[in-house]
Amino acid sequence: MKTVKLPKSRAHLQPKGFAPRTILVPVDFSPLSSGVIERAREIAQQFGSKLHFVHAVEPIIHPVEYAIVPMEMEEVNVQLVNERRTRLESLKSQVEDEGLSCQTDVRLGKPWHAIVDYAKRNKCDLIVIGTHGFTGPKHLLLGSTTERVVQHAPCSVLVVR
Repeated sequence: MKTVKLPKSRAHLQPKGFAPRTILVPVDFSPLSSGVIERAREIAQQFGSKLHFVHAVEPIIHPVEYAIVPMEMEEVNVQLVNERRTRLESLKSQVEDEGLSCQTDVRLGKPWHAIVDYAKRNKCDLIVIGTHGFTGPKHLLLGSTTERVVQHAPCSVLVVR
């Protein structure tokens, strides 16, 4: 019987060819987001990846009978986008202080669609996203952004709890 020595490094545990250059991190500013961001930072440091932080602002729903979005609703949407852009820029500066490359974007639209579209347009290699873990009736009523991202993503998705 032949004895084989295993290498001491953990490099053998990584799948061959897995080296994400661009990592998309959807940020919703929930408590879970900080854990997602931390996991994405670890991966980016390990592989020298560029982080892309994205936040999607779901527009205020306006009644179907409006042919044009009322100015008040449009102003609220613009204000929300600007506020979230400021928060993401603050996060970006923290990450860049650690020596990581980062860019940010705030989009108006359904979160899952904005995330998938961004991943496609920027040829992201990995999406690191959190889940709130809703089950039962709450899951049925609210749907799951993470579930839809996993179904439609053009790349691998890491779901963080």
